[in-house]
Amino acid sequence: MPAPTSATVRALCHDLRHPLSVIERLAELDGVECADDEARKRLDEIGREAAWLSELVDSVLGGRAAREVDLLDLAEVARSARELAAAGATCRITVDTVQRVPVRGCRPDLVRAALCLLDNAIRAAGRDGHVQMQVDGDATSGWLAITDDGPGLGGLSAQHSLGLAIVRAILADHGGRLELRNLPSGGALAVMHVPTPG
Repeated sequence: MPAPTSATVRALCHDLRHPLSVIERLAELDGVECADDEARKRLDEIGREAAWLSELVDSVLGGRAAREVDLLDLAEVARSARELAAAGATCRITVDTVQRVPVRGCRPDLVRAALCLLDNAIRAAGRDGHVQMQVDGDATSGWLAITDDGPGLGGLSAQHSLGLAIVRAILADHGGRLELRNLPSGGALAVMHVPTPG
């Protein structure tokens, strides 16, 4: 099967806009009582996922030149990625942020990059595993480090390799870089480095 062209991707994204907005509205259930707390929680998760996909679709349709570059808090980017990933995760995910870490970038792109790395870590950790996210920075860059207690980086699937290529491309657009390595104690470490404003 031939690879989709950019025109095909844009057409698909355009077609996704309406159903995603419908899902968002249905998940909100404005004015409707929901007696089941678990059902309400699930609806909130569906709404967040739909809102994220809508933001991603808008980013693709807007094109690179039209993407908004703002002053962001990398800790907030990490928390957003965790919220999106947590709904389907079977492992424990913790976020350790000691301060606000300002970076300049396109929020949907950076959340997408963090989510790709987090998804890989969740799959590696497996059921009942642990994934830790740490955010910190200095005068020149902010970084988001994601560690897991899985088997390490060996034998990445094609899907994971594609995800890492996307992350590298996003970070390169931001003047940043991706660091990957196995941990001596087992598991893997992935670090997003993003320059701070200056």
